[in-house]
Amino acid sequence: MSKGLHRALVPVESQMGRRTSSLESEEYSPGYRMLTQTDVIRFLHSKSEVLQPILSQNIEALGAVQTHVYGVPANMTLVDTMKCMTQASLSAVAILDYSLGGVDEDMAESEQVQQLVLARGKRILGTFSASDLRGCSVESFQKWAREGILRFLARATAARHFGVAGSALGASRELSQDEVDQLQRQIPLLTCYSNSALEYVIMKALEWRVHRVWVVEEQNGLLAGVVSFSDILRVIKQYAESAGHCN
Repeated sequence: MSKGLHRALVPVESQMGRRTSSLESEEYSPGYRMLTQTDVIRFLHSKSEVLQPILSQNIEALGAVQTHVYGVPANMTLVDTMKCMTQASLSAVAILDYSLGGVDEDMAESEQVQQLVLARGKRILGTFSASDLRGCSVESFQKWAREGILRFLARATAARHFGVAGSALGASRELSQDEVDQLQRQIPLLTCYSNSALEYVIMKALEWRVHRVWVVEEQNGLLAGVVSFSDILRVIKQYAESAGHCN
């Protein structure tokens, strides 16, 4: 999981039982349980007293920050965003403000933005991942496939915030820019600084139920990198190996 595996099926040990009709024992078929990165992170966080030497260190010193981060301009369409993510094998991307933070203006203003951009040094507005499609019907997806990704995320956020059924994403009317701006402020965006302690980052990620925390510059709020659960597991694994806890 420190190399990016998000979940795995773990076989549960088979058990021996006795039939009620005879003295013969029978072996129950082994079952499986799903183990996720979140499960492992939550378990490690529960052992904070043992891991305190590493949890108290900042994420930059630990090498947990990934600075090579990709994003998409806020006006890239939903379908093009998904195509880019599939081609690059990304589970999530940063949504970038193309009016601030250095996104190429010619590309940003184009209605045919179809490529990922390096996100470092740009202003992040939100995160898009496959989970944001939860509750979106096929009909709604087809209707809004050419919707800008920020507008789609605003719709999804509104649907979750107000408890509206997923079909509401397929509402026929367009969102005004004022509505987008208002809904944008409700889009969850968890950030930290490069000098944030690893324990803080873990605690916030678990609290927000997200798998990554964006790292921003303390001075201007521009994107500096990202810390994912894979990065956290990697540095904890390295610490455990160096401390001799993996014998």
